[in-house]
Amino acid sequence: MSRDFPLVAMDASGIVARASFSHVHLDRDFGRVEAVVDLILSRPGQPARHARLRTSVPRNGDAPLRERLIRDAAELSRRLAPRTPEISEAA
Repeated sequence: MSRDFPLVAMDASGIVARASFSHVHLDRDFGRVEAVVDLILSRPGQPARHARLRTSVPRNGDAPLRERLIRDAAELSRRLAPRTPEISEAA
């Protein structure tokens, strides 16, 4: 089952316009919650992009579980996203 969560502001990852979860389960051996997180990410001046990642976070934490899953997936997406090479002005 999937559930949508709209607009969660992020820092370096940009803005998460929409997030949904599927295949959520608790790994009791390690005390972590695993989930597949679908994100629609946007940054100012760039088109929105879709990311689907499997992530896990500790069962207990300071922030709500869904917020921690979204933040972790957005950070993973940012780290895995291809970087655009900078254009040098050397001629």
